[in-house]
Parts: sequence; C-alpha cells; structure tokens
Amino acid sequence: MLGAQFAGRARAGGCPVVACRAGQPAARVLTFPATASLLLVATPWLLYFTSWYPLVLRNAAVDHLSRLALLLVGFLYFYSRLHWTRCRAGTRT
Repeated sequence: MLGAQFAGRARAGGCPVVACRAGQPAARVLTFPATASLLLVATPWLLYFTSWYPLVLRNAAVDHLSRLALLLVGFLYFYSRLHWTRCRAGTRT
C-alpha cells in the first residue's frame, strides 16, 4: 500500500521534519497547523477583497507570482498536516 511505503521511508529517516527541529523558530511557526490553516483561509480573502485581484487581471507577472504564492500556501498547509502528527508522536528525524 502507498501509506505503508511512506511510513517505511519515514522510519528509515528519509523524510526530514522541519517543524520538529529545534533552533528554527520561523520554520516551526510556519509549519504549525493553525498558522498554515490561517494562511490557507486568509489568502483567497486577501486576493478577492483587496486591490490585489484587479492587479492580477492587469499584470501577467503579478498573475504568475500570485499563482506561485497560492501553490506555496497549499503546499505549506498539506506539509504541516502530514508532519505535525509525526512530531507529536515523537518520531523526529
């Protein structure tokens, strides 16, 4: 199964957990599930209810950067959800 392969790789130390590492407070704050959830919910509100959206429609560079920002926020959300349970279980790598 796919989950078993992922769990085996994690036990072997193949997946570094950024959120668990001491000495990186910015990474710990960003990968905390509540922070990532807030960013995921707030980003579309900021996009549509500020002057960001008309700018995205007029400027191709801002459009591409906005798509990248949305992609990174989504990745951060799912990364934090996957790795937070491992950090709480004490399987730090």
